[in-house]
Amino acid sequence: MLLIEKFNKYYLLDYLLLLLPISLVLGNAAINILCLLVFFSLIINSIFNKHLFYNKKNYFYFSIILLLILFLNITFSNERYISLITSIGIIRYFIIFLSLLICFENSKEFRENFFKLFIITLIFVILDTYIQYFFKKDIFGYIVTSSHGNRLSGPFGDELVVGSFISKTFFVVVIYLITKSKNLYLYSFSFFSLIIVILSNERSASIMLFSSLIIFYFLWIKSFKYKILSILGITTIIFLILFQNKNLNNHFIKIPMKYFSDNHHKAHFLTGFEIFNDNKIFGSGLKTFRYVCSNSKYEKIKTKYANNRCATHPHNIYIEVLSETGLAGMLLLVSINLYIFVYFLRKIVARQINDYDKVIFAYFFLLFFPLQTTGSLFSTWNGIFYWIFYAFFFTNKKKLTFKSI
Repeated sequence: MLLIEKFNKYYLLDYLLLLLPISLVLGNAAINILCLLVFFSLIINSIFNKHLFYNKKNYFYFSIILLLILFLNITFSNERYISLITSIGIIRYFIIFLSLLICFENSKEFRENFFKLFIITLIFVILDTYIQYFFKKDIFGYIVTSSHGNRLSGPFGDELVVGSFISKTFFVVVIYLITKSKNLYLYSFSFFSLIIVILSNERSASIMLFSSLIIFYFLWIKSFKYKILSILGITTIIFLILFQNKNLNNHFIKIPMKYFSDNHHKAHFLTGFEIFNDNKIFGSGLKTFRYVCSNSKYEKIKTKYANNRCATHPHNIYIEVLSETGLAGMLLLVSINLYIFVYFLRKIVARQINDYDKVIFAYFFLLFFPLQTTGSLFSTWNGIFYWIFYAFFFTNKKKLTFKSI
């Protein structure tokens, strides 16, 4: 009877969204199936609940602008079919974002369960990855790969993304912990999360989690003395680990220092800018970097790694948006993120920033800091994290925060 009542209220939309954490671990197929089911559930909800989109006209206007940019991008794309498929993928994530927003706003039970399932999933991933580090094999039999400096993968198998997953879901758990005033758990969770991300040998994930943690603790801890002590403590522990472990020292310090001025990422970045110069307004088309980059005209970029300029994406979300969607897509992304940054900046200057703002600001920095190498904004797995963040931000902005978890 309870399930029937629940179905009649949300048509399983909230239950489906509770599968989001585990789907991120299971991979692209699980994410795609979940997105499809969420889409149908949202349609059913909109038919039977005329108030579902109440006070959401701004998101409707945004969707119109987004669809217009996607249509023009497909029209001028170098690979129209590829850009069309990718556009559908972006729409599915907007639907996930909208669905999360609706459930966050309307159901305390959903908020509670959503965070608990994220915590369970993330702790499982962290423990499994520690097992893989110490025993060279995780509980599923996945071994430590010898490529890229002995990378860990945890339950992700052949996909070397465990560090990225932990860093990009870390602050979801922090929101819950500060809500429950679990400070000891927060410190412990921060320490063990950061250490395993570093041990995973993912440089960008490690640097960004480390940096965003410093920002969060600097904002969150009230005493200036303890701010400095906390930052010095975290930094000292990290450097001791890096200097004592030869593999980590080589991967995080020696190799980056050796190739800092010129490397294959620089080749990707320069190629992205050149593609933008040739397609300034609407870009070369979504997910076309991998095809356009091989053009012989881009062999002249100023790097000795010009022959390594091609990849599936340019490894920076801003350069990716600039090269594949042009000024049209870049203006939309920058407008949203500038709005978010100014929102937080005003609260910090006015000293009106609360604990939830501090977490979400650190999360914003981790995902959108421009001077970092990233996964693709338009990929199935990596792209969804940015929309999850937007759902958190706009929920918090409505002053609902998550106090009622």
